Amino acid sequence: MKTLDRYLAKTVIMGTLTAIAVLTVLSGFMTFVSQLHNIGIGHYTISTAVIYTASTMPEWASDIFPAATLIGTLMALGALAQGNELMVLRATGVSTARLVRSLLFGGVILLVMFAILAEYIAPPTKRYAESERALALYHEAALLGPFGLWARDGNLVVNVARLGQHRSFDGIHVFRFRRPPHQGLSAVGYAARADFKDRRWVLEDLDETRFDKQKLSLHHAFHAHWPQLLSPDLFKVLVVDPSNLSAFGLWEYIGYLHRNHLSAEQYEVAFWKKIADFCSIPLMIIFSLPFLFGSIRNHRFGFRLFIGVVAGLLYYFLGNVIANMGDAFHLEPILIAFAPLSAFIIVTSVLIYRTY
Repeated sequence: MKTLDRYLAKTVIMGTLTAIAVLTVLSGFMTFVSQLHNIGIGHYTISTAVIYTASTMPEWASDIFPAATLIGTLMALGALAQGNELMVLRATGVSTARLVRSLLFGGVILLVMFAILAEYIAPPTKRYAESERALALYHEAALLGPFGLWARDGNLVVNVARLGQHRSFDGIHVFRFRRPPHQGLSAVGYAARADFKDRRWVLEDLDETRFDKQKLSLHHAFHAHWPQLLSPDLFKVLVVDPSNLSAFGLWEYIGYLHRNHLSAEQYEVAFWKKIADFCSIPLMIIFSLPFLFGSIRNHRFGFRLFIGVVAGLLYYFLGNVIANMGDAFHLEPILIAFAPLSAFIIVTSVLIYRTY
């Protein structure tokens, strides 16, 4: 029976990888088209758009992986069913449980591939894509390290101790340099907080030391209005995006937010959604079986196959919709993340009961 295990596992894996490849290429095309309007802004070129598109494709493949597992399994096993191979297996005494076990061998391999993609490939490539895009569009560079965030905007170098929410910084150092042809540091400032309001930055409790030619001067302002600091659009790079973190990275960042008494709801939803996606890989393979068995030869098989593909895509979109709704209405993160998977478990159970 090892030959059967290898054959069915290979069928599931190849079908899933094919579905992922097709869906990822379609997503890449749409992403590239969406970036065309940026060409010509700053240093953003066609090659930048291509690099950005290619760098975001692993993240899309990671998101669509569970749904692609269902679609790929349905397509691959559907081909076997249409060729009467599944019927022959059932006729020779291969039980449903035995068939499921063989298919789950492929599911284990897919689970390992998904873990590598979601944990080690997609997050860094997504961060790279966003950083390169921001650098090309806004001429800014940013580095998030153990000493906070360092970013450059023209003649300003900014160090932020902590990124706030709603376009705000906490604990910000600003280093101003003289513009060419002059050289050297012109001022050093520290503000307790910086907020972006009415298209300009407002720095609270700003203490600034200015370096003139012959002397130093100290200045203090409770509210200082600066037209330039950092582009607000750069926040998608600077603020920690849940999609840019692995499950382990999310867990660590959630702990950091809790220790500093900050809201961590969206990161908790993202963390539990990743766990739910891991759990969904084998379930998607089991979920495909009720669509394949029954009267395979009749005209309703194509309709059942179509319903199965729609169900896979629905799982993907439903997960994103519920996650956004849960974040807006402050629902329990673990319930939000597992709601689509729970619905699929119920549907699977009903279909298996009716089929067998």
